Amino acid sequence: MLAGILGALVAGGLGLPIPEELPLLAAGASAWRREHPLALLVATCLCGLVAGDSILYWIGRRFGPRLARWWRRERSERIERHFARHGAKMLLLARFAPGARSAFLVGAGAARMPFGRFLVYDGVAACIGTGVWCGVGFACGRDLSAIRGWVGRYHQTAGMVLLAALAGALVLQAVRAFRRARAQRAHPVKS
Repeated sequence: MLAGILGALVAGGLGLPIPEELPLLAAGASAWRREHPLALLVATCLCGLVAGDSILYWIGRRFGPRLARWWRRERSERIERHFARHGAKMLLLARFAPGARSAFLVGAGAARMPFGRFLVYDGVAACIGTGVWCGVGFACGRDLSAIRGWVGRYHQTAGMVLLAALAGALVLQAVRAFRRARAQRAHPVKS
């Protein structure tokens, strides 16, 4: 059971289609059934979450500069500045953004966030997520099927919010590009 939870959390953190909430719920339910001590289950969950997240961080750290070459340099530098200013908040929020979490973690590595700082903020976010989902699993340990629908709705809602934010960002980017083009047409640069 413990190895399965650990493996599922690391695999889900690496992008396999395993929502991390499910192993956390299973861990909470296992604690309710007294199959393993709660402290051992929580420690296992935290290790799995942070291990998967750290692997993604190091992938970003190692391959981030190569990925940045594909983007325009100013965009890459802007992302690095954004992580320098808001990296902690981004990591805390990434835990609750299914589907985007991996991009945030790789981005932290690519932006060269110090690993110690990454571990602190990712660890805090992992503690919050583990506490919430293991707590729900423990509280509903008798009948996990009662919360399966709730988890599905959470993912749908989070996905819709993420898509709406992405659409808003794309529209904002298009408006800025339109304004820049209009300003350049109004004031052409003479060479």
